[in-house]
Amino acid sequence: MIDEALIAKQNGHDVIYITCGGCLDSCYSNPLKSQLFCNICISDYSKNLVKYLGDQIHHKTLYDYSSADIEKEVSAFDVEFNSIEELKKKRFKDIDVGYASLSAFISNTRNMDPELSAFTKGVFAKKLRAAVRMSLISENILKQEKPDKILIYNGRMPESRPILRFFRSKGIDVDIKEVYPTNLTGSFKKLTYHNSLPHSVSYLHKRLDEEWYKDESKAEELGKRFFQNRRNAAFSGDKVYIKDQKTGLLPKSWNPKARNIVIFNSSEDEFAAIGDEWEDKLFPTQLKGIAYIFSCIEKYPNAEVYLRVHPNLKTIKYKYHTDLYKLPKHPRIHVITADSEVSTYALADAAEVIVSFGTSVGVEAAYVSKPVVLLGTTFYKGLGFCHEPKNIAEMEDQIFRQSLPALYDISILKYANFIMCDKGSDYSFYNFNCTQLKIGSYRTPNAAMIDQSQKSLGLLKSFIMRVWRELQRRYLKFRIPEV
Repeated sequence: MIDEALIAKQNGHDVIYITCGGCLDSCYSNPLKSQLFCNICISDYSKNLVKYLGDQIHHKTLYDYSSADIEKEVSAFDVEFNSIEELKKKRFKDIDVGYASLSAFISNTRNMDPELSAFTKGVFAKKLRAAVRMSLISENILKQEKPDKILIYNGRMPESRPILRFFRSKGIDVDIKEVYPTNLTGSFKKLTYHNSLPHSVSYLHKRLDEEWYKDESKAEELGKRFFQNRRNAAFSGDKVYIKDQKTGLLPKSWNPKARNIVIFNSSEDEFAAIGDEWEDKLFPTQLKGIAYIFSCIEKYPNAEVYLRVHPNLKTIKYKYHTDLYKLPKHPRIHVITADSEVSTYALADAAEVIVSFGTSVGVEAAYVSKPVVLLGTTFYKGLGFCHEPKNIAEMEDQIFRQSLPALYDISILKYANFIMCDKGSDYSFYNFNCTQLKIGSYRTPNAAMIDQSQKSLGLLKSFIMRVWRELQRRYLKFRIPEV
């Protein structure tokens, strides 16, 4: 965001750079509001802002827009709720503060169904108040600064979603900034989402066409390379999930004479609590959808059902993963564990019908002309290459009875091109790429990488903040069990 501020200044704009200053009740990086964390963050920001922005850019904190009236209104907001569904419906002046709060919690813990103890409700109360406070402060920012454009990062959390919602309601443009990796060792580029969360399905569909029509032949080549990279365990915009699998390996129970149905689930927590658009699904959870498909097996004696549990769930101890292995047993139902050596692509290639809950395997299977039944919402929903049943009866018919055609569509390559293409921008003034720490053969994951523009004391402070944030996350996981 410092880089964005300097770019805007160079382009002749008057820039006001607003930091929290410890004003908010909670944030994604400091969910329990540790004062030590706040102090390090404020110190780190102050040093960087002086170094990079100097006196060219006005720096203010949220305290500059706060007031006693805001404090009263925040205190008066009803933070009580008795279920996660009630929490999702929490709104303040038509801003979805409940979704924002739940989204931040799940991102920190991966717990989608927390036990609602007094402690848990206290954690959510902080998030809700932070979102309400940010909503009210946004009103004062508008009055005092009269901005023409707002720039924020990510936009999903309690500290940022209210900014998007409020300023859009006033007709003011909001550019949301995000980064995407260009490799697995700390190199990133910036992306801009204009007036939209990065998680908007409809917005992404527009972006697919924009990138495709820049150079169709190059886009087609890149799209095809995405599928080649995935199968060859090469970097293609995400982690490499198949590096521990054996090429061509099918389960010993595989029966080539049966109607082989393979279900690929996904990391459900990654897109939980985004908003109403992501709630449009046949089943409330993937677990319930899979359980229903399993329950149909007796009616279809020629069917064999395989569930390939997503490798990204390997270390997850919550029930949306562990309960998959507790579903009723049947000789023609086979659950392949997240850490199994069985090949994802061997399963996809040999299946008669593929069921996807949003994983990229759905796109990859459609690319090799396999019929894919999509259940739930994902970025490629509505692009025309998946069967999308409107109800459970239609779903059962497609999975177990119909001779389904493959639905190949050019949007398969458009989708793949968007993941692979150079759609972002590099830094101009502030190097936001990261340093990956190496200890023997161990390399720190993206979340633990250190800002390489920092030197000496800055690096130490950055490291302390990373460790302290991780400790808070682990504490939340320890204190807040699943229902």
